[in-house]
Amino acid sequence: TAAADHLVTAGWPRGNIVQVAPVTGDALECVAPEDVRRRLDVPDDAPLLALVPPVRRDTGGFLAVWATLLLAQIRPDARLVVLGAGRESARMRRLTVACRHPQVLRIMDGGCTVADLLAATDAALFLPDGRAPVAGLLWAMAAGRPIVAADTPFVRQMLRHQHDALLCATHAPKPVTAALLKLLEDPDDARALGRAACESYRRITNECEGVAGYEGIHERLVTPVGAAASVTA
Repeated sequence: TAAADHLVTAGWPRGNIVQVAPVTGDALECVAPEDVRRRLDVPDDAPLLALVPPVRRDTGGFLAVWATLLLAQIRPDARLVVLGAGRESARMRRLTVACRHPQVLRIMDGGCTVADLLAATDAALFLPDGRAPVAGLLWAMAAGRPIVAADTPFVRQMLRHQHDALLCATHAPKPVTAALLKLLEDPDDARALGRAACESYRRITNECEGVAGYEGIHERLVTPVGAAASVTA
């Protein structure tokens, strides 16, 4: 495609390029939030946080559950939801059990999708310690979820602090907990961040611009870091 050709011209190996499929509004709108919460055994008014997939050590899963455990000291009904039962999900589960709060973590499996994950959640977490797949982040933006994300050069290429996300240091869980608590304590501001995130998604993937919208994303990923690394999604 034109976007892939653009990256190859910039020096990226074609084999390291994975195209990001557009988020479909139908997929988001056809999921009933109350059904998702019922399957997760979570009350309708409980704060539900989604960890943007994939769930891996380098995408901040352990940090997310650690921050949620701290949040649960103030909001005992807060829950973190992850998509897929894998090695990192099991590691996160062990932490909640060791802290005697296994109820903090909910693991969605059995054919669930990113749309299912985001349908019932109140906020999304994206906490990579470096470059990471962005497809799940685009879904969270399209769904209009307020986002707490890592304050790294990679993330700042897509999100702006206090405009369409809350960016925070990720060397420890407390900054993440503080950002989550801010969202929960100010629902109006959280909704405004979610709307701005959705608008940012629409702007970079505008149907009128077609492929140019995706080139804009890849342009921001290419420019600051040179042509030696790889982009995945």
